[in-house]
Amino acid sequence: MWGNEMKILQLAVSALALASMPAQAATYLFSYSGDATATFTLDSSPTPDFIDTDFSFTISNVLVNFNSVDTIEDAFFYTLGEGGGFGVFGLIDATGPELYTGTQSAPVFKLGAFETVAFSSGQAGTGTLVISEVPFVNDVPEPASWAMLIAGFGLVGATMRRRRNAAVSA
Repeated sequence: MWGNEMKILQLAVSALALASMPAQAATYLFSYSGDATATFTLDSSPTPDFIDTDFSFTISNVLVNFNSVDTIEDAFFYTLGEGGGFGVFGLIDATGPELYTGTQSAPVFKLGAFETVAFSSGQAGTGTLVISEVPFVNDVPEPASWAMLIAGFGLVGATMRRRRNAAVSA
């Protein structure tokens, strides 16, 4: 009987461990420098809000810091057939390499530094877009972590009680 209880207990602990794993995509930092500067963050594999077939896809309502001023704009990413690159509505329009793999409906951004030809504030110039991963820091434990901690204390308590009862009956 004790062997079956241990197996069930092991399965329960394994299920809690799997449930506690965070299920979130990596966050990427986009840093553009050239005639203008801009930074914004996006998920590594976002769901586009708008797809213009054979042209670009758009992520809406992106918080962009443009020349030290925060603004909310749409960010769009061109297909290679359109010259590649990216743009921030009304602020930057930069051609260059394609910045993602996959399809327009399921893009995955590439990491690295990309040289672009940009048109910012009506002037042409060169610029560099650096896409890097933002390290994930979670200062507050997730509820599943608390559940695992409580379950662990419960298991230790149950084991100690079972051993004490076994010693008394022996």
